[in-house]
Amino acid sequence: MTATLVVTRNPAPKVQIPLSDQIQQLGETSSPTSVVAYPASEFSFAFDRDTFSYTGAGINYYATSANSSPLPSWIKFDASTLTFTGTTPPFESLVQPPQQFDFSLVGSDIVGFSAVSLAFSIIVGAHRLTTDTPVIKINATRGEQMTYEALAGSIRLDGNAIVPTDVNFTAADLPTWLTVDEATLVVKGTPLNDSQPSNSTLTFRDAYADTLDILVSVSLEARIFRETDLDFEVKPGESFSFDVEPYLWSPSDIELELANSQDWIDVKGLKIAGTAPKSAASENIKLLVKATSKLSGESETVAADVEVLSGAATTTADVVPSASPTGSIMSSTPPKQLNPGLIALAILLPLGVLFAFVILIICCRRRKKRESMEHEKKKEKISMPVAGSFKRDSKPRRQKTQPIQFRRRQNAAIENTFDHHRLPDIAVAPPGVFALEIAE
Repeated sequence: MTATLVVTRNPAPKVQIPLSDQIQQLGETSSPTSVVAYPASEFSFAFDRDTFSYTGAGINYYATSANSSPLPSWIKFDASTLTFTGTTPPFESLVQPPQQFDFSLVGSDIVGFSAVSLAFSIIVGAHRLTTDTPVIKINATRGEQMTYEALAGSIRLDGNAIVPTDVNFTAADLPTWLTVDEATLVVKGTPLNDSQPSNSTLTFRDAYADTLDILVSVSLEARIFRETDLDFEVKPGESFSFDVEPYLWSPSDIELELANSQDWIDVKGLKIAGTAPKSAASENIKLLVKATSKLSGESETVAADVEVLSGAATTTADVVPSASPTGSIMSSTPPKQLNPGLIALAILLPLGVLFAFVILIICCRRRKKRESMEHEKKKEKISMPVAGSFKRDSKPRRQKTQPIQFRRRQNAAIENTFDHHRLPDIAVAPPGVFALEIAE
């Protein structure tokens, strides 16, 4: 067997509109990829011209059977309109009704070769077990019960609504938390914290061996942020730190990152921090804060408004103020925290006053001690008066005369004795009286 491989510089065509988005426009469906028809009945349906996308000059369209063989004689394909027309085989020619016929819509940028294809089926039978919603999309939230009650009403047998007990169903890949009630066909369940999005298939079978496949697609809404009001203010020239943790349901499971951020705004753990430039103009900056769950890989993105306040920048050396939020969150969020700058001021101000008071006391004690020492030194310099050293000034002054008595000291020899001999008494003059004039 030989094969030819074609290499081209242009990207290959791609599916732009999936079959599940078009199947209901093609006719009555029995699965996300199948349309049903009665035997010997005419049909006509067309695919969207934008089913495939291509950046080159154009796409060539073909239609084949599933095994790449030519189409059977009862079906025709118009490449200009992507339309399939024909008449289904009669009931007698069916191998085992209902019978499924598989086909492919092929698109290619090289004539004679296949680049991309879309597979679909036509099911021919005496009865038609169909649905209005071949794909059920359910949006659920972890920890909250969901219920889908429209399943039974969407299933019809030969155009009539069914009784749930008239069909049997089986479920493939249904999550453990999701159940389908056999009596009512109500879908319900409560996603767990570790539940993941899922795609399941419900297959229904009637008494005529007709089958119906319904795809149940469950997507879980991200429940990462408990509050999305992340607005806060910053001042030019000052550092800021905005804590996102109180706004998250499970902070320990979350990683943060910023989109379209300024170069002076960064993420540090679960905090948005940085230092606004002194030259920053008054403006409102929109940040996209993306929180990703480490466990599930799901993410949620919210917008945060950062308001740069106007006015001259004020810088501090030791105090780093926190960013102040402009909005308030509900009771599920933590209370406001005191500004670290006010706390530091309340601590340092009393300490500064106490320190100044201690310094003042020390200075007063030193001054008092120094004055005492100088006074003692002055007293030591005072000498006894010398006779004749007092002179009256030529100019008269107010004077006060005060008598002062001086007693003459006896000669020490008078008191001494040698060899028990006493010296003869010596007459001693009486105490002299001197007058000392003290000028005021």
